[in-house]
Amino acid sequence: MSPMPDPDDWRRLGLLLQRRRGELGPQFANLAKFTADRGLNYRMAWDLEAGARDNYRTATLRAVEVAYGWGAGSIDRVLEGGEPAAERPPARSANPLDALPPAKRAVAEEFIRLLQGLGDEAPGERNSA
Repeated sequence: MSPMPDPDDWRRLGLLLQRRRGELGPQFANLAKFTADRGLNYRMAWDLEAGARDNYRTATLRAVEVAYGWGAGSIDRVLEGGEPAAERPPARSANPLDALPPAKRAVAEEFIRLLQGLGDEAPGERNSA
């Protein structure tokens, strides 16, 4: 990355991130929904999309690239005046719960366990308390 991207580079990055979020689907028009779904901190994502600051850890910027579906190094390229790298194809999983953030996955797994437990009861057994 160039020594010090100027504020215009960070604002351009923010606009490209906003545009990319919109491309990911209409359900992500709301930044709070997007950050909750993708496991990002809302305030950090807001600051980044607004170009409000430029002091992010490298690991944070890499997590943002993943959340927005950009290839590794895309943010550095944008800050140098280039374009983001083509997105990586999403990993396919046999388990649809793998796409959920960890907290939501835990809730979904518990719900499934509860439903499976209901199927083990004999008819009328639930009301015998």
